[in-house]
Parts: sequence; C-alpha cells; structure tokens
Amino acid sequence: MNKINVLCLHGIGGKDDRQSKTDWKTDWKDAIESKAKNVNISFPVFDHFFDEQQAGIIDYWKFLKDIFFTKDHG
Repeated sequence: MNKINVLCLHGIGGKDDRQSKTDWKTDWKDAIESKAKNVNISFPVFDHFFDEQQAGIIDYWKFLKDIFFTKDHG
C-alpha cells in the first residue's frame, strides 16, 4: 500500500513560543501518526520566501477575505 504524504505548514516568520516545553512538529507528527499509520510527514520551511515582506494586519485581512469570501478563486 502506498504511503500518504502529509505536508505540514506552520505560520510565517519564526514566531514560535521560545518558552514552550514542547516542539510543535513532534506534537503534530505524533497526532497524525496516531490516526494514520502509513504516512510520510514533511515540515518544509518557507520563511525565507517572506523575509522581505512587510505584511501587516490589513494585508492578512485582505488575504483571508479573498480566500473565504471570493467566489472565484482562479
């Protein structure tokens, strides 16, 4: 049987809680593997694509509005 490929993306900008006692990747991996046994799990890093962006709350709102409230996505 073929493995299921799971792509996990987590936010932008390295804003993880540095005080956290747990690693979110381990938590996600454990949770996924508890339900699906035959998986390849990937945690790619995309932060470097956004280093030069200066997005603010208005930009994020426009993005979310377009994704959730626009009928034609493409």
